[in-house]
Amino acid sequence: MTKRMLPYKQEFLGLGFIEVKDRSGVSRPQCVVCMQLLSNESLKLNKLKRHLEKVHPTYVNKPIAFWKEKETQAKRMKLDAPSSSATVSLEKITFASFQVALKVAQCKKPHSIAEELIKPAAIAMARTVCGDEIAKKLEMVPISNDTVKKRIDLMSLDILEQLITDLKTAIKFSIQIDESVDIEDFPQLLVYVRYRTPQNFNEEFLFCEKLSVTSTGADIFFLVDNFFETHQLQWRNCVAVCTDGAPAMIGTRLGFCAKVKERNPEVVTIHCFLHRENLATRDMQPDLHRVLQDVIKIINFIKGRALNSRIFRLMCEEMGSTHQHLLYHSDIRWLSRGRILARVISLKTEIETFLTNKKHECADLFTDNKWIAKLAYLSDIFHHLNQLNTEMQGQNRTVVDIYEKITVFKNKIKLWQEKIANRQLAAFATLNLFLEDLNDNNIFVETMPIFLEHLRHLENEMARYIPQNVDIEKYSWVRNPFEVDVMAVENHTAGLQEELLELQGDRILKERFATMSLTKFWAELSGKSILSNEAEKALLPFPSTFLCEAGFSCLAVLKTKYRNRLDPQHDMRCALSINLTPRINQLCLKVQHQGSH
Repeated sequence: MTKRMLPYKQEFLGLGFIEVKDRSGVSRPQCVVCMQLLSNESLKLNKLKRHLEKVHPTYVNKPIAFWKEKETQAKRMKLDAPSSSATVSLEKITFASFQVALKVAQCKKPHSIAEELIKPAAIAMARTVCGDEIAKKLEMVPISNDTVKKRIDLMSLDILEQLITDLKTAIKFSIQIDESVDIEDFPQLLVYVRYRTPQNFNEEFLFCEKLSVTSTGADIFFLVDNFFETHQLQWRNCVAVCTDGAPAMIGTRLGFCAKVKERNPEVVTIHCFLHRENLATRDMQPDLHRVLQDVIKIINFIKGRALNSRIFRLMCEEMGSTHQHLLYHSDIRWLSRGRILARVISLKTEIETFLTNKKHECADLFTDNKWIAKLAYLSDIFHHLNQLNTEMQGQNRTVVDIYEKITVFKNKIKLWQEKIANRQLAAFATLNLFLEDLNDNNIFVETMPIFLEHLRHLENEMARYIPQNVDIEKYSWVRNPFEVDVMAVENHTAGLQEELLELQGDRILKERFATMSLTKFWAELSGKSILSNEAEKALLPFPSTFLCEAGFSCLAVLKTKYRNRLDPQHDMRCALSINLTPRINQLCLKVQHQGSH
């Protein structure tokens, strides 16, 4: 008995379905939104209505004129194929175009690279490896310059929507904020946010906006406050703000932090620990400062002239040197001094030979053993400072974490003073090796007071810029709650010590603590609300503006002299998002499925 075929009815268009006939002439409904081709058995009002309500709820109750326009678009695309392969391909190519756009943003490349390089290369590879059929499918993927931009914008807004939802759920959050200029010398404000989720403490790019002509504290606050109002975020929920030491940020009356305190007097303001450590190491006594200036002068002589630089490189190659280049010094770069001094030490012989051949006045410095001893000491001490700086950089750093590292370094400075006084130079490897090879005790005797004076001065500067902080020290138990003496913990919150005792008695939690990151452990901890909330106060604040600095590096790559009109915010969000990813499946449902022509 032949199965009765259901007919297509014109009223089905009001539910978003048009008629498509297969090779045997059987009518089948095709959704004009997702282009899904259903079977003849689905040509029933209730089934088509169910598809619309479940898959495309935002399209329910659309007027008939809307669906007629959709029908026209579908016919224009010529998708009335006899099988579902064409429609499936159309859904997939839309998804693929989002994937390509995301990769373009993550790699910080111009939007035009997709159609100029990625697509032609993919088609060429597919045609060679898989044949023309696969290549033709790739030709359908829409990745023009404008399409890629639209896709990136949509994904960025989707990530932002997820982030705002998470912030409202978390309630409490902290921000780090910094300002710099782009290729057009326009000030750009960059903000990161940290908040708690049930799984961890997340850090995410919040926004990057261009400031007006000036970048005062009021200008910065206006921009951030406007963003908060637009997205219904409350200043009372912002528990901490981390900034650099610029007057526009930390000015007592007109600075950004002062403006924030007017809205939320309880907010904690933190001066970036990285900047403070850098400030503490800048000042040094004249003897050592002259050595650093001599090194900079030598580097500029060699690197500042193209011919000198080429000759020096060839000479280093002929002498079998590990390095062939010197590094430029920059006061802006945190690790600059340590690296250039280490490079000069490693190329000491080559530099001396080069300067002698050039009859440069600084050539004699490399025969001055006192000068070389000072250079070796500076190389060692800045190596230690660079290590500290590097340890403080990165994601998921906490105030408690960084404060402990700085406290340990302060104690090391005291220890080094005692060791140098006793001629124990194991901590200063370069200096120790030089003095051992030299075998001249007089050099050490003459330079030791200079080294001790510098260490004492460094100790004082570290104490001045990063003083003892009782507010941070009272949360030291957060670092290792299972080993701390409960009675030594400040009982500033009722029930804190009791919950801490309960925690210490839980062996399962102790085992978990040993295998998890600090932030993940406290985020997932349940049943200890007092402990958890107190730990949150210590873990939410940012200790530095490292993420903003890294974000500006991304901005410099994105917004170049060739792309100086780019609004970088959406590209930056897609490139810098850490824990959130765009929901491409949902985005595909919101855009028109259209192949490349």
